Amino acid sequence: MKGSNEIPVDILPERGQDKKKIRTLLETARDTHMNMLRVWGGGVYESDYFYDLADEMGILIWQDFMFACALYPSNNDFLENVLDEVDYQVKRLSGYTSIALFAGNNENEGALRDDWYHVRQNFTVFKNDYVKLYVDTIKNRFEEITHKRRIFVASSPSNGKKTEQEGYVSNNPYDQQYGDVHYYNYVLNPLNANILPIPRFASEYGLQSLPALETWLTATSNYSDLFINSEFVTHRQHHPLGNGEILAMINREFHLPHATDQRYVESVIYFSQLIQALATKVQTEYYRLHRSVIHQDGRGNTMGALYWQLNDVWVAPTWSGIGNNEFKYIRKSQAYMFIRLTTALCKLCKKYISRNRLTTQLPANISTSIKHNTKSTSLMIDLSEK
Repeated sequence: MKGSNEIPVDILPERGQDKKKIRTLLETARDTHMNMLRVWGGGVYESDYFYDLADEMGILIWQDFMFACALYPSNNDFLENVLDEVDYQVKRLSGYTSIALFAGNNENEGALRDDWYHVRQNFTVFKNDYVKLYVDTIKNRFEEITHKRRIFVASSPSNGKKTEQEGYVSNNPYDQQYGDVHYYNYVLNPLNANILPIPRFASEYGLQSLPALETWLTATSNYSDLFINSEFVTHRQHHPLGNGEILAMINREFHLPHATDQRYVESVIYFSQLIQALATKVQTEYYRLHRSVIHQDGRGNTMGALYWQLNDVWVAPTWSGIGNNEFKYIRKSQAYMFIRLTTALCKLCKKYISRNRLTTQLPANISTSIKHNTKSTSLMIDLSEK
């Protein structure tokens, strides 16, 4: 499997029903040769039209139930509400041929095992609540409705059958020899494949970049807001230390102009997206390389690579390949271009990589031009060979 993680089509659910937006999103996935999308458990169950198109386009769907990154209650009133949700969604969705599997939640097994919420002293209580919700309630009703003809895993990441044997909360939910893995590393060199895991299935991995300049200017008319450490950008950066990590990745491979240089803002944007594209390519190809490789320690046979994340819902530094509303500006939008042209771009840049260090100047056959006028500001990139 090769693809990405899909978050809500729009921040407002009613606008997420827009058929043009949905079609554009899924066509983008199809046209970049993705064959699977994971509908993330921190978002929404998408519209019938979304799944109709997935069927039509041959895109498989990993469908999370909408539970993510939290500890949920297990009182009777809440569980009755959950049963209504399971009844409705499973009956609505299980008829779609595109849906490959259902997962009970996103990262809640790992959150419990790794004590994200400081409940270790009451681990047994919270584990019992976890099992009551995802196994006794969701899994049991799911199997009752589907007659066990559909695949269900309790969490992602998880260890599949091994997790079941360990009571549904594994000692190590990130075991590379079982199930799926979410992998993020913002410290080491993302172009060095030696730092990467070799899982059975990589269902999340990625790095942040900045939106295209023109997209930023839909959220502010003040150009000074666009400096990466400005109050404006920092407010919209929801990943701790994220802006510093973006700069560190850039500075490892490129030489940025001085912050007083008129090209600085555009350069940070461009290089953030370039390093994201290159790193995603390195990681994806590494996982795909291990489809038919098995190591002596048992790692390998990596049968899926779904990067985080396909799309976005607002203008901010994020992991997305398609920025908020940027599919309306395909010719000007770098964030959209990179999802479609990552392979072409990396082929052009690949021969200029030496000893994991990119040249300080862009190759002559990748020309850039920065256009400024009173109506719009954009960084246009011509990827054509010259």
